[in-house]
Amino acid sequence: MGKLDLKHLKQMPTEFIQHNLRKVVGDVLYMTKLNDKDVYLYFLFEHQSTSDELMAFRLLLYVVQIMQQHLQQGNNKLPIVLPSVIYHGKESPYPYSTDLMDCFDDKEIAKEYMFKSFNLLDLTIMSDDDLGKFDVNLVFEYMLKHSRDNLADKLIEWLLQYPNQAIYFIKSGNNLLNQVFSYIESRNDVDSEAIDKLIGVINDNTGGEFMNYLERREQKAEQQGMQQGRFLEKEETARNFLNMGIDVEKVVQGTGLDLDTVLKLKKEISTKTKH
Repeated sequence: MGKLDLKHLKQMPTEFIQHNLRKVVGDVLYMTKLNDKDVYLYFLFEHQSTSDELMAFRLLLYVVQIMQQHLQQGNNKLPIVLPSVIYHGKESPYPYSTDLMDCFDDKEIAKEYMFKSFNLLDLTIMSDDDLGKFDVNLVFEYMLKHSRDNLADKLIEWLLQYPNQAIYFIKSGNNLLNQVFSYIESRNDVDSEAIDKLIGVINDNTGGEFMNYLERREQKAEQQGMQQGRFLEKEETARNFLNMGIDVEKVVQGTGLDLDTVLKLKKEISTKTKH
């Protein structure tokens, strides 16, 4: 604090900071200088009878909002924000830690991993071999790496070289399958023949299980479509019955629809009739 210029404090607005008004009496935000750089001093006044065990986390949220406001004012770097709490509650001394790490279930793991440099997977410096040898699903990452190439051909070549990656089309279920094929089909340089070839390569490298998976997926979709079709037919029958003035309970018995669905249909019919 000795390096702070406390003689030229400039009070700043705090309306943009979202507060829990049941706990916060007031706050003050100042701007000053530290080594000729702007810094913010944030003071939060607390009087609550039950102290907040997660106070350090609350302050972090407020600090982030102050930083966001600073950026919105045209600055391109984050400011230093020094938060303080002025406590005058009933419990004495203040009963909780002021360390953010104590807000985590496991403080030691938090200290080791939290608020460090973020993990980066830089595809621009990784070779295809690097991606293929990972014992994790990196199919979509490979596609991103080669998004400017003839994608289907590249992916076929890669899966032939690293068949271990093909198995993830089954292990990962619909999510990976939808992502990969939707992305491939959206490109102008891919034709249906290339997609068929890709499916064949994946199938060969999964012992034929991939085609079985696709067939099961298609059958499930057909069953869902048939069920939806039957439901719509029942709804249409119910509408006809209701328009004929048939009692709701008899419509339920005659169509097999549940009471809520029939009542909803009756309400829709009544609304249309009024208009």
